[in-house]
Parts: sequence; C-alpha cells; structure tokens
Amino acid sequence: MAEASTSKGKSRPIRAPVVGGIYRADSVKDVADSLGITNLPDTVAAALASDLEYRLHQVIEIQGSCPFHSAR
Repeated sequence: MAEASTSKGKSRPIRAPVVGGIYRADSVKDVADSLGITNLPDTVAAALASDLEYRLHQVIEIQGSCPFHSAR
C-alpha cells in the first residue's frame, strides 16, 4: 500500500476513494426498473444515488433541529 506524508512529516496510508455511500447505483436501478425505466445508464444511477444520499442527509439534519424550535 502506498503512503503519503502529512504536513507534520508523518506518513499515512493512501486510501482508495469511496465509490459508493449508503445507497448504491444498483438500488436506484432496481427502483427505476420497477417504475418501467429499463435503460437507465450506470452513470445516471450513480449520480441519483449520490443525490439521494445528500438530500436525505439534509432532511435528517433539518428534522433534528425541529424539536428544539418547537419546545417553547
């Protein structure tokens, strides 16, 4: 495994970039197939999976602040 040095001179292993998050492109393609969209390209499915994860993160973050604002 390759190593990279930090600003303090220490070395750390280089990790591969995260290819997928919680939601995979295969899951998006399965949902698309169930809706009748059979020719969804892999790149589009990966982009939709990434967007879905981002938007769910936003919803959960906003929802977490609601109890604080409603407790008056």
